[in-house]
This record gives sequence, C-alpha cells and structure tokens, in this order.
Amino acid sequence: MDRSGRPIRLFDPRRDSWDEHFKLDGPVIQPLTPIGEATARILRLNVADRVIERRLFQKLGHYKKG
Repeated sequence: MDRSGRPIRLFDPRRDSWDEHFKLDGPVIQPLTPIGEATARILRLNVADRVIERRLFQKLGHYKKG
C-alpha cells in the first residue's frame, strides 16, 4: 500500500522493465517508482545482509555494478 493506504502492485518481471522501477547504486537497489518502493519493502531488497552479499558479489565480478 502507498502512504495513503491504496494498494500498489509489485514489480512483475514478465511485464515490467527493471530499469524503469529500480536503479543499482553500488550494492543498494534504489526504487524509482511506487511499484519499486513496494517491491523493495516487501521483498526486503536492501536489508543489511542482502547489501553485504551484493557488495561481495560485485567485488567478485558476479553482479552488475551500479
């Protein structure tokens, strides 16, 4: 739900463009839209453990760098 209480759908990789809804800022996934914000929050994309893992994968060359 958005801040006004209206439901927001989550990102659907079959119909949505990742680059439209998110941007990678180093190891942090930055949401760009309400859909991106809801998805990042529900899926916990930027909790400390995920950011640490993403940073490690980036250093190893196994993850796209932002």
